[in-house]
Amino acid sequence: MRTILVVDDELVCLQQVEEILGRIGYNVIAKANGRSALTVILDSTPVDLVITDYCMPEMNGLEFVNALRRIDSALPLIMVTGYSDIELYVKARSLGVFEYLNKPVAAKELGRVVRKVLELSDLDRRNPMVLNFNRKTID
Repeated sequence: MRTILVVDDELVCLQQVEEILGRIGYNVIAKANGRSALTVILDSTPVDLVITDYCMPEMNGLEFVNALRRIDSALPLIMVTGYSDIELYVKARSLGVFEYLNKPVAAKELGRVVRKVLELSDLDRRNPMVLNFNRKTID
């Protein structure tokens, strides 16, 4: 079973994503802030994918991604946000965020993106050039 770490300070959003991913069959670790999510990674808990919100107190999504990248530069990331700002999108992608989704995210769309990111991540383990090539789009 694949494990997904979900980070969002909005309890309702966190629970919705946890429920959606749980129904699909993923093990979900839900955390309400970046610091507690980093603890999961630092404790060497096996995680296959991280989904993070952008707008969070203390440590926003980009700060979280920066900190995470210092620990694990290859862990696949998806950013979910209520902001459709092109500058934020570009910054997120430059930090290695695989996909950037706007809230609210439909269950089918979230499932599709998660499956595709994990599929490409598996290919990346076998051939590092694949994920870099496919990172442009996951359509």
